[in-house]
Amino acid sequence: MASYGLFVSNSNGPGVLQHTYGSNMSDGAYYVGACNDCNVTIDARRQEYFDGLQVVGAGRVYQSSQLSTVVRFLLPTASKSRDCGIVILIDTVRRSARPHDAVLGWVERLGRYADVSLHRSASVTPGVVVYRLDDRLFFANARYFKGRVREAIRAAQGPVRRLVLDAEAITHTDATGLEALADVVKDLRRDEITLVVARLRTRMEEQFEDAGVMDAIGRGHLYPTVRAAVEASETPDGGS
Repeated sequence: MASYGLFVSNSNGPGVLQHTYGSNMSDGAYYVGACNDCNVTIDARRQEYFDGLQVVGAGRVYQSSQLSTVVRFLLPTASKSRDCGIVILIDTVRRSARPHDAVLGWVERLGRYADVSLHRSASVTPGVVVYRLDDRLFFANARYFKGRVREAIRAAQGPVRRLVLDAEAITHTDATGLEALADVVKDLRRDEITLVVARLRTRMEEQFEDAGVMDAIGRGHLYPTVRAAVEASETPDGGS
């Protein structure tokens, strides 16, 4: 038996599902379909234990976890040849276009690296920039990511020889995000700056490997912690 969090069927629009939450549904957090003119807007939604928004119609399944601004799905109904127009606005992805990020420094009282803009006592290692992206890396924020890395390097005091990417919060990527990361590696290398990655999740490591990005970064430039990545830069060959 099918199981959905929010279910809309055989109903004409326009309609809105706004500020909604779906969790732990076996088939989908949302169902919209089997209507003559659905015309449904889904905005500011949240879901858990399901990979992406699911829209179903006439036995066809549409999934999308990577949508920005407006996407229009055309779903043929079972009884008529007309298409159902479903306009989906996804607020979570819109926010991901300019995600939170930070340059990190070592905060002794916390015993960890933290945002230098929030902790005045944070210390940075000369020649090293630690940058954290607090979101997935995908088409919606790929250009933003590249620009922010450059801004972080330009804002550093003195020449930079190593960029440490704290990747703990990067839980998803796509072809555009992987391409952006590969571009950053290449651009930095041209400027004699080495990109190393700290706290990369195993699943993301596999995606990097499959896409060939790992070859560009180098397995020797993966570190279990930010601190290890920074300390490695202090060895004689650490900047290479």
